[in-house]
Amino acid sequence: MEDRKKPASETLEDENQSISFSKSKTENIENFRIATVATLRALSKDPKTHVSFNIGSFTNDGKNQNNKAKLPQIPRRLTKENIIRIRGAADANAMKIRYHNTETHEIRIPKSKDAKDAFNSMEQARVEVIGAKYYAGVSTNISLALEQRLSLEGYKTAKRHEQFQIQDSLKILIHAHCNTIKLGPTGKHIFHIANKQYGSKLESFMKRLSDNINDQKEYSNIIREILDVLNLEKDDGGRNKKDEVSSKDNKDENKKNSEKNNEGLDNNNNLVTESTNIPEKSSTEDIDLDDDKNAEITISEQTLSDDEDNNLDEKFKKFQSLGNGEEKNYKIYTKEYDQIEHANNLCDPEELNRLRLQLDRQLVNMHKVVPKL
Repeated sequence: MEDRKKPASETLEDENQSISFSKSKTENIENFRIATVATLRALSKDPKTHVSFNIGSFTNDGKNQNNKAKLPQIPRRLTKENIIRIRGAADANAMKIRYHNTETHEIRIPKSKDAKDAFNSMEQARVEVIGAKYYAGVSTNISLALEQRLSLEGYKTAKRHEQFQIQDSLKILIHAHCNTIKLGPTGKHIFHIANKQYGSKLESFMKRLSDNINDQKEYSNIIREILDVLNLEKDDGGRNKKDEVSSKDNKDENKKNSEKNNEGLDNNNNLVTESTNIPEKSSTEDIDLDDDKNAEITISEQTLSDDEDNNLDEKFKKFQSLGNGEEKNYKIYTKEYDQIEHANNLCDPEELNRLRLQLDRQLVNMHKVVPKL
């Protein structure tokens, strides 16, 4: 029988099968990385955009950090699922860099965590809608990535709106109303339940959001109205629609006042610093990790008593003697009742991907600490 070469469309048969190319794996990954970075920069209209691949996915915190895009780390084995995730994140980052204004966002952002998460999610939906309107490829990539993430969250089996994160429900409602990003089965399921819960309250707001999709300032004001209706944050944090100009002035004035207060504190704190030896570092980012390590070692040594030290020494010596044949009476227990299971039998690929997503989310807030450690 003649061997039949598979066409390019058959190289991705399922989510757990790696891509097959004629080139080496390292070369494939590097080509994919280069193509992803080039596409992101082209879509963002900023050729100087700094793109990094990190553990974890990008966060919708509203801050571009001088046009820096953070994407999920490219694994050693490229699969269809990994490609969908990375391409979706790249397009979402590109749209945020291109259509999002950080200063406007910070002026209107609320204080509480739930309200802030909802605000960021709805703003991210805005830039995605704009990008999907002009680029069919962006629409497809974001649609697939969104469905993938919602499915990994376990939303397929949810029966009540309380089982969804509020920011995900609101984002789905916006996408469904604007109709530029196709919802998958999980997205449609969320929309069906969320629309029953919020549809009557938010129908008029959704239309206004759609009409002002290109006006971030007015769009943000409408979001704040939605947060008030949903009672996500009662305290507006002193931000009103008319405060957008005065907010920036207040920040400058507060900065000047803090500098004056710091000068006064410096003049009056000489006695305090001499008696307590308090370090002048004011943020956790400036703390020397070596100092912390030495401090921890010192504390731990002080807390150990002499008896505890002796006990540890005796246990360590006994442990060493096991390998020298001094304890001849020691015998290995029987393996008759042992059950050996490999890791791949304990967790299927779908569950593994869901757990990896949860781990990535937990690591997002620690990305500044991990490199120091």
